[in-house]
Amino acid sequence: MAVIGKIRQRSGLVIGLIAISLLAFILTDAFSSNGSLFNNQEFVVGKMKGEKIQYADFDKKLKEYEQNAQRQYGQLSPDLQDIIRDQVWESFFRDIVLQKQYKKMHLEVSPEELTWLEFQAPTPHQMVVNYFTNPQTGQVFEQFANPANGQLDVSKAVGYRQNMQPDEEAQWVEFIDKGIMDDAINKKYFAYVRKGNYVNSIEAKEEYAAANNTLKGQFVALNYLTIVDSTIKVTDSELSEYLQKHAEEFKQEASRKIEYVAFDIYPSGKDSLDAFTWAGNKTQAFKETKNDSAFIVNNGGVYDTNYLRRGNFIDFIEDSLFAAEPGRVFGPAFQDGEYLVFKVLDSKPDTVSYYRASHILLRPEGATKEDTAATRKKAADLLAELRGGKDFAEAVKTQSLDPNTNSKGGDLGWFQENAPQLPKNLISAIAKGNKGDYTIVTTTQGVHVVKITHNASRKKIRIGEIARAIEPSNETFASIVSTANEFAGSVANEEQFNKAIEERGYSKRIGESIKARDRVLGGLRDARKVIMWAFDEDRSVGEISQPFEVDENSKLVVALLVAKSEEGTAKVEDVRERLEEAVRKEKKAQQLKQKLEEAKNGSATLADIAAKLGVTVMDVPYQTFSTSTVASAGPAPTLLGYMFGSETKKIQGPIKDNNAVYLFVVDNIEEAKLPEKLDDIKSRQLAQITNTSDVQANKALKEMADIKDQRYLYY
Repeated sequence: MAVIGKIRQRSGLVIGLIAISLLAFILTDAFSSNGSLFNNQEFVVGKMKGEKIQYADFDKKLKEYEQNAQRQYGQLSPDLQDIIRDQVWESFFRDIVLQKQYKKMHLEVSPEELTWLEFQAPTPHQMVVNYFTNPQTGQVFEQFANPANGQLDVSKAVGYRQNMQPDEEAQWVEFIDKGIMDDAINKKYFAYVRKGNYVNSIEAKEEYAAANNTLKGQFVALNYLTIVDSTIKVTDSELSEYLQKHAEEFKQEASRKIEYVAFDIYPSGKDSLDAFTWAGNKTQAFKETKNDSAFIVNNGGVYDTNYLRRGNFIDFIEDSLFAAEPGRVFGPAFQDGEYLVFKVLDSKPDTVSYYRASHILLRPEGATKEDTAATRKKAADLLAELRGGKDFAEAVKTQSLDPNTNSKGGDLGWFQENAPQLPKNLISAIAKGNKGDYTIVTTTQGVHVVKITHNASRKKIRIGEIARAIEPSNETFASIVSTANEFAGSVANEEQFNKAIEERGYSKRIGESIKARDRVLGGLRDARKVIMWAFDEDRSVGEISQPFEVDENSKLVVALLVAKSEEGTAKVEDVRERLEEAVRKEKKAQQLKQKLEEAKNGSATLADIAAKLGVTVMDVPYQTFSTSTVASAGPAPTLLGYMFGSETKKIQGPIKDNNAVYLFVVDNIEEAKLPEKLDDIKSRQLAQITNTSDVQANKALKEMADIKDQRYLYY
């Protein structure tokens, strides 16, 4: 909830102040020369192939996607919301760009194919499975599950699909049918793209030669590091000239730099005590109430009619809940920042047995019977130590080879009698024992030393639950908001901002190279509002923000916009260090080239040149063209290209490369004999091309569509 939303809950006085401020803002905006209230301003989220994507259209589809996701996953996290926005953006790309490609190729999905894809091919489509899955548990809803394995029963799903109500059927058609059809046609399209790849004989021969022809030669090098940076003077005009000539190398996204102060919104000691007192009072009231459902709902809970098995409750209270008779109340219990109160409303027998145990997994060193026997002997010795008082959890840390349970003291959790993740004979052995028993079981996974931690459960219970989170009270929240507002209102420029931070002992944080669609800012997980503020097209360097609520309302942030870099070729000041390094390297290269030319003059061999320069001649043995790293030179693609394209037995250069300037001689290039058939080479090349063709084709389509993405202005 935004700051305004939270204030609205808390204080009528503050609402009035906010309302007056908003009215003043609206009137100022309306009557200013740049005010947009009465202008026909167009809200555009982006463009593709010249077609504008209106905010209203994008947001409508976004809300539909979010509603569908909420039905499947419940509460949407900021990260999931970002993913959904990307999915909506991609859906516009499909509709505007890809659909035209599909139509040109007459690609479609028939009704029969759609049914087959949804329910049969070769298993039900994941979108269909998700539709019939409980997002909280990750399990298929019981009424649609196959009792034997818990998987989706296709016949039940098909029956439900055929008898849907009109509203639900419309949602199915929009999200399931359309989603699967789009996916199927997309796969067909890119299958054709992959089939269009081809490698001819000339390409195969070049590939073979690059990997197998070998070059022998020598070089002498003068490294750029031999010239001290401080001896090379660089002027602003040289930097500007270099930037102009190499503009493509300095293309950049729009970015911002901000400095900010974060005010933690945390409860006071009194807030914590108030929550505990509330929970204590409600515990007694829960015991006395005659109307459980009304009590739960009136106290912020959800009245749940489901009966739940073992493994669905907080560990430290679950045993008590299952041992209690209906009507028993437990609490207050504290977990994850809130006080909880539980009431057992009802119980009934379960049709399935559930078990819980911990284990230490030992694995034989080999596959022989002797290896297994030795491991069982080791297990027996360990079991004797455990029965003698050795700590089980410590033994897990030092001896168990099961990475999934080592951090949990070997706990396997609650599992049913036909749990697919555990060996059947392990479950069978646990089922025969009682709480506190130990046993040794050999399975395909290894040898298990097992401790049964609970008796078998064949019981379900229905629970009522209410909770009170420890959160800032009205007074606490207002105090923090007041502090943040007072700070923001007391500073008008960068100098005052920094001075106030120093005087008040605040911690200043810095956000560098922030991109328009970023969400994370330094240690803040969700600072989207701050970043949107910084990228507002009317925002000026030196402006200071009002307080923004971030990180799920746990902090208030006041920010200063320090610098702006717009999309396109960078300015000199934005990339000065890179430019200075590049220009220095150019100047060094000229000096080193001159030294090499002077040494080359009158020299018959590289050895003569090396002697004049005081350097060593380096050998290049068995170099292939496909290996860009040259022996004794490191990454030197320019040198390598010149060597493979030069005459033999002749001093060549000087050549400038990444790290040095070179003179070289090619002794010989040995050409490898081509195989009689090039089929294997062609197949290997084709596989490499095909593996990336989908990505490359998609990238090409997006480049041709001249896409302009402005979602950052709205989300």
